[in-house]
Amino acid sequence: MSPIDVLFISELPIWPRDLGWRVHGLAVMREMVSRDLRVGVATMTPTRGKLPRWLANRQVDWPQASDCDIAACRDAWRGAGLSSRLAGMMRFALASHQALQLDRMAGLATLVRQHQVRAVVALGQHAPMLLWGLSRMSPNTLRLWHAADDPVLHQLSCLRCGDRQATPITRQLRHLAVAAATQMLFTPRLHAAIAASPLDQKFLRRTGRLRCVPLVRNGVDLDYFHPGLETDEEPMPFTAAFWGRLDFAPNADAVKWFVAKVWRRVHDAYPGATFFVIGKGLTP
Repeated sequence: MSPIDVLFISELPIWPRDLGWRVHGLAVMREMVSRDLRVGVATMTPTRGKLPRWLANRQVDWPQASDCDIAACRDAWRGAGLSSRLAGMMRFALASHQALQLDRMAGLATLVRQHQVRAVVALGQHAPMLLWGLSRMSPNTLRLWHAADDPVLHQLSCLRCGDRQATPITRQLRHLAVAAATQMLFTPRLHAAIAASPLDQKFLRRTGRLRCVPLVRNGVDLDYFHPGLETDEEPMPFTAAFWGRLDFAPNADAVKWFVAKVWRRVHDAYPGATFFVIGKGLTP
């Protein structure tokens, strides 16, 4: 099988580009491809539907792990010594709570060996779990988590601004506890985690006990999205827009804050100004 320099992995499909971690991951992938790196992508849940050609050409099927790899993965999760075994029991419990099967996760070691992978970049909420067994089974392979948003910080923000009727506080606290436990138990063996803001970087260092947390901010191609670049229409004066998923509590909170703290002043100064809120999942 052809060698892979950087293998991107996730529990869920990488397409369509409708969630933050997918947008981040695909942007980094395309940049690496443009620099002639041999990039592959494998997901535990197969992607349905048609993929862009550049992505389809780099997709690798998640294999069924051999009995040997499954046994080695279980040993890596259990650990040696009483304290390690107790931590291992907690890891097994968290994986079961998130409906992650160890036999399936063990397929990553098979992929790394088959394609002589040099580095694995894991995307999504459960990325640290996917990488844990690899730390013992293939210790020389670089293991990176493209976290972008720190999960603990994210859950705290949802707890602060969430809708108590839509999501009871007991469920929000449970999500927070799972995020904190996951980072404490699964991130210490990672080589690095990537953050999207200084605050996320700070939380990843504290909750994940990570030394290497590079900062890669979310970016916008200002040349491509320049107003009126490929249209004959004149830009609408005194207009602004917010774009994002509107069923995502921090986004909804951001819109409410902007309207209350910023747009009200703008509208007082320019009564004809218009603010557009654009995105899927409209909430009250």
